[in-house]
Amino acid sequence: MLSTLGPQVADESGLKRLCRLQQSWYRAERLGNPAYGPHKPGGRVVGSALLEGELTGDNFISQAVLAYVREKLEEKRTRNPDLTIERFRLFNNMLSSQPMCFNLFSDLRSGVLRSDDAAARIVRAMFEDVPIATVDAIEVENLPQPLAEYIKDKTAFDASIHFTDPAGAPGIVTIETKYTDALGKGSASEVKHQVKLMEDWELCTPAGLDHFRCTGIPQIARNLLLTIAVQKRHGLSFATNFVVGLQEDASVSKAVAALRARLAAPYQERVQVLPLEGLVMRARKCSSGVYDDVFQRFWERYLDFDRARALLR
Repeated sequence: MLSTLGPQVADESGLKRLCRLQQSWYRAERLGNPAYGPHKPGGRVVGSALLEGELTGDNFISQAVLAYVREKLEEKRTRNPDLTIERFRLFNNMLSSQPMCFNLFSDLRSGVLRSDDAAARIVRAMFEDVPIATVDAIEVENLPQPLAEYIKDKTAFDASIHFTDPAGAPGIVTIETKYTDALGKGSASEVKHQVKLMEDWELCTPAGLDHFRCTGIPQIARNLLLTIAVQKRHGLSFATNFVVGLQEDASVSKAVAALRARLAAPYQERVQVLPLEGLVMRARKCSSGVYDDVFQRFWERYLDFDRARALLR
């Protein structure tokens, strides 16, 4: 089995072990790619990492995804060097949530650019509790510029959806996606400035504000802060941040609950947990044409664990 699927990580357990085996199986059996490589330059060789993925494009489930990835890399090179895209990880690491996010939203983005009603219908189904009338834009790795006019650091949305509600008012959904990556615990580089924003906007309880002032501001809190900053700067009527992860990953719900406990009541519902499985199932129920194939591929690659569970047994 290992000669086909490639090396696994001996001391790994739980959900990450399952996902690594799933990606190894997908590479070997679905992509028919026998080659595997390091998960990062000079790192451990594993079955869940592609070899020369930039040449094969195998980390992406459609040509629309690959084209958008190259567009964002060109944006980083020419216009927005602050984008936190890691080229090697993007093309080669099959476990990374960054290529997963591109795989989830890029074809829908292409549909929105074509004014395809089917793409808008799927987005409305995915975010069924958001008052979306029309979908205006979808972006992956969205870093609002200039940084100084938002929260003064390189925090970016994994994905964002700009929309208009039934009354004609603009809104935004911002999304943090997680597959096996841990939610970032590192603090912001601009803690003083960001705590001041929290204070000015009455975002937190007094105890919550003291907590962030003393311990720093982790990624999940910065995502919400950036969401509110975008809303205020652009006069949006609706702005909510969703943290999307696997249903079995209890760490996501735990982190969001801890953040919400530190927020003032008006902001507690502005950050929500959304299981990846539910998001994709709602998309599949109303998809048609090209999107049927896209979401079938996505489901099989990231969420259909039957084969990986059988291999573990």
